[in-house]
Amino acid sequence: MEAIQNADDNVYLAETKPTIHITVRPNYVKIECNERGFSKDNIQALCRTGRSSKPLGGGYTGEKGIGFKSVFKIAKRAHIRSPPYYFQLDQDRELGMITPQWDQAYFDKYPQEHQTTIILDGMCGNSKDFSHALQEDIESVNPVILLFLRRIDCLHLTLYQSSSPAAEPTVSYRFRQEGRSIESGITSLIDDVSGPICNFFKVKHPKLVLGREPRRPDAILTEVVLAFPVELEHSSSVARDEESSWVPRDEPQDTFAYLPIGKFGFKVSTVA
Repeated sequence: MEAIQNADDNVYLAETKPTIHITVRPNYVKIECNERGFSKDNIQALCRTGRSSKPLGGGYTGEKGIGFKSVFKIAKRAHIRSPPYYFQLDQDRELGMITPQWDQAYFDKYPQEHQTTIILDGMCGNSKDFSHALQEDIESVNPVILLFLRRIDCLHLTLYQSSSPAAEPTVSYRFRQEGRSIESGITSLIDDVSGPICNFFKVKHPKLVLGREPRRPDAILTEVVLAFPVELEHSSSVARDEESSWVPRDEPQDTFAYLPIGKFGFKVSTVA
């Protein structure tokens, strides 16, 4: 979830469909993103505690400058490539988690497919069961999270239980949403591997004023998004935001605060 949160806070070019790829292998995790790329300020924020490059009160998912350090709970090293920058952070080096070391040669064996690549290795003490341990977590990722992220449109998750280059993935999801830009209307979730997942009627309230919170004095605005699963009654030729073209599906829904936090028993009546 930390990787998804960071990707959602990245900056993307206007012509780009914001996408994050997470690939889990028995001995490493690779995170790729088609963001604009790292700046000097981004690197300084990544290497220090409590120095975020995200503007205060700017509506970012994370802003304390410490979230990335959580990767060291599962990995000894983080290798980062975002040309022209290539560096690593290593918890086994003295001050290695906050002192970057040039690392361009490490990426010679990893073709660059996206602007930014982060590879975590030394997983859980090089445990051979690392990918097996993560399989349940990967399979439980709810694609509905895309409806409540601010920028990410596509989430690709792939897990291998073998290090062989010829191995087939044990888990492969390629989630995307269509209709992010709408303020009110139908948004579709699709898995490019297995097909359509569900349609949702989504409503955004972009500038809800909050009360002052002493721990976050600069956060005074937030965005509220409501999304309810629906069945489309007519063909795709019918305007997707016409109320007459869909009916609600009466089923429990998760509640999100940027990221999923659980079910709270909210009920939706299908009777007007």
